[in-house]
Amino acid sequence: MEDIRVNAVVPGYIETAINAAGRTDLAHYQRIADRTAFKRWGQPEDIAGAVAFLCMPASRYATGTVVTVDGGFLAG
Repeated sequence: MEDIRVNAVVPGYIETAINAAGRTDLAHYQRIADRTAFKRWGQPEDIAGAVAFLCMPASRYATGTVVTVDGGFLAG
């Protein structure tokens, strides 16, 4: 057995260079921010902990796991 694990981190709206142009529309930006529990878009650092956990020995029994890190966006 190879001990292959398959997990996923599902980020919400994260401020990165790829969406910089879309963030210039302040109404759009605020609409999204208002749907999160923290009233802001996420930062790359906000998802780093979930990614790090899945890479650590502490998660060795986790497989088929989807970790959503979206500030509560999907919860509405």
